[in-house]
Amino acid sequence: MTTSFARRMERKAHDIAELWPDYDSDIKCWYNPRCMFEGTAERVFIGINPRLEPSTQQGEDHSYLDYECTDTTYNEWIDGKWPGSGRDHQSRVKEVFENLYGEEVWESVLRDTPCFNVCPLRTNSPNDIPDYLWRDFVSWAREIVLKLEPSTILCNGNSEDYYDRLGKSPWNAMITKFTVQRIAEHPYVVVDRRTGKKQCVKLKVGKMLDGELTGTNVIGLPQLTRFGEPQLYEFLRVYDVV
Repeated sequence: MTTSFARRMERKAHDIAELWPDYDSDIKCWYNPRCMFEGTAERVFIGINPRLEPSTQQGEDHSYLDYECTDTTYNEWIDGKWPGSGRDHQSRVKEVFENLYGEEVWESVLRDTPCFNVCPLRTNSPNDIPDYLWRDFVSWAREIVLKLEPSTILCNGNSEDYYDRLGKSPWNAMITKFTVQRIAEHPYVVVDRRTGKKQCVKLKVGKMLDGELTGTNVIGLPQLTRFGEPQLYEFLRVYDVV
């Protein structure tokens, strides 16, 4: 299978990164083999950006990008060897898929799901990404979603603002670039794993009203590393969205 679209989007990501003069880290576009981004997909999982961890790039193996697509397709959320807090992030994503799709099939569903970030630049925090670059990458992510034509979009992060600044989240990217009809917002209280304080967060559910994507479910999950809790899955089961 050709990987022309994936490679073109990689080049475009590098072109956007060059607009950040002092950016000197790494770009990580895909969490699956490139061939998974050439056709359509039942669902996609979209994060914010790949975190910059100490020794992130030391010994990292990118050979999976050229793997053939098979029944046991490589997926970075399952197979990647991540340092530091990355392991906790991986476990939260796997937990989401296990809760939504069941113990018997969650792994095959996740392996069959194209996964990427709105912004493929490694930074310490999404808020380190300049707003003008974020807007360029939101357009970049839109092009990928249009190519994949998913029935369900799972967004890892749903902030819409951040202390009067632009909220950098995949949910915000989707509602910025597509017409999304909001169906529900379920608030629930969790203990923030970073601060130890109670905080109210929301699960957000919507449907697209855009051309060939009309009817696509858009799920805005609270940022999983901090806010993934059992209540989240209870609310999701109310809707036939996964």
